[in-house]
Amino acid sequence: MASGAEVKGEHELVALEKRRGVLLSIVPGVGQIANGQAYKSRFYFPATVISMAAGIGIFWLGAEVGPNLLVAHEGILFLAVSLLGAVVGLLALILGLFFWASAAVDTYRSAHALRVGTDEHEKWWFFHV
Repeated sequence: MASGAEVKGEHELVALEKRRGVLLSIVPGVGQIANGQAYKSRFYFPATVISMAAGIGIFWLGAEVGPNLLVAHEGILFLAVSLLGAVVGLLALILGLFFWASAAVDTYRSAHALRVGTDEHEKWWFFHV
C-alpha cells in the first residue's frame, strides 16, 4: 500500500506533467518530440499551421474581395463571397485550434503513459469537448 508521501509525490508528478504538456505545446509538436514521438509532431505541427493559415487567409480574402464586388454592384456575389469567406475561414481557424489543443492533450496523455509504462503512449489522443 502506498504511503501518504508517495501519493503526494504521485499527485505532484501528474501536476508537473500537465504543466509540461501545456508549456511544450505552445508550439504544436514540440511536446511530442520531447516524449520521443517525432512521428506525431510531423502531423500536429503542419496540421495546426496549415489549418490556421488557411482560415486566416480565406477570411482575409473574403474581406478583401467582397467589398470590391459591392462597389461593382454585384450585391448577391458580395454576400456569397463575404459569407463564404467568413464561415469557411472561421471553420478552418477552429480546426487549427482543435489540432493545437489536441497536441497538448496528446503530450500530456502520452507522457503519463510513458511514465506509468503502458502501451497507451502509442495512441493518438485528440481534444474532446
